[in-house]
Amino acid sequence: MNERWIVKSFDPKTIGGNWGVGATREEAVANARKAGAKKRDKFRVWRFTSELPFAPIDRGAFNDEADCWVGQDGSTNWIRCERELIEE
Repeated sequence: MNERWIVKSFDPKTIGGNWGVGATREEAVANARKAGAKKRDKFRVWRFTSELPFAPIDRGAFNDEADCWVGQDGSTNWIRCERELIEE
């Protein structure tokens, strides 16, 4: 089973936030911090799993790959994989 993690920071006082993606939860949080998330920020955490391998982060998925990403509007998207909300 292949997995990928996406975390999104959010601050109830503002609109928007930062996000990160990684092969592990810790890597996704580290990438969100690189993008500007603060240590005090709360995170929404999703785990995506698939029997198919995940496409590289820098391109879209081919027909034999799974993928998950955060769109320009902040929406979380996925294809050919299952999504599980771990923490809100």
